[in-house]
Amino acid sequence: MLAIIGGTGLQHFGQKLEENTVSTPYGEATYQKISFHGLPLIFLPRHGLHHTFPPHKIPYKANLFTLHQLGVTSILATAAAGAIKLDFHPGYFGIVIQFIDFTKYRDHTFFHSFHDGIHHTDMTHPYSIQLNTTLESVLSKLGYPFLQEITLAITEGPRFETPAEIKAFSIMGADAVNMTSYPEVSLSNELGIKYASLCISTNFAAGISDKPLTHQEVEEVMKTTSNRLQTIIGCFIDSLPSQ
Repeated sequence: MLAIIGGTGLQHFGQKLEENTVSTPYGEATYQKISFHGLPLIFLPRHGLHHTFPPHKIPYKANLFTLHQLGVTSILATAAAGAIKLDFHPGYFGIVIQFIDFTKYRDHTFFHSFHDGIHHTDMTHPYSIQLNTTLESVLSKLGYPFLQEITLAITEGPRFETPAEIKAFSIMGADAVNMTSYPEVSLSNELGIKYASLCISTNFAAGISDKPLTHQEVEEVMKTTSNRLQTIIGCFIDSLPSQ
């Protein structure tokens, strides 16, 4: 089964059939059972139904544990991002293949004990090659502007980054910066769930942009790309083998 994790700008998708809030050993998670073209899917709004969770307070472990319990085997997540790479213009889409973790206080693993065995998760390809290949095919067919092989720097938030931090991220090879994709990607890998992230450039990052950054700017770009984003996800779902 496929799950869609919606970030900023994607609070709803498909036809809602059912909505549930469940308790897990890691806190509560809220998800929706939806239908798209007659296909049953799971939709999970990352920030909560009314965008109440800031990036550092999102119940990542509860969310991923819930999806695992529901039988989810693949995840397509969306992520608003600040562009570091100059040709990653606002409104462009990006296929993420690597991340650099700069978060500080997040509980990022299910393996806090090795009593049941030693667990070290391979992260050579943290983002599913299979799902990314499908994303690339969809974006190419639709003709929307996109960049392949995005490396995402992920910060704690909720503050935006300083120009000095962005410069350091650039030197380290990051193409864009985001606050929510980690530990979502690593938790998915620990649970054996294939994970892909479609990031949307909403602005140029601090020091690249010549104006102060605001969340309003992010929301405005997400609104302008909303129809395209939903079309991409729909075509992505239609392009997958039968779930």
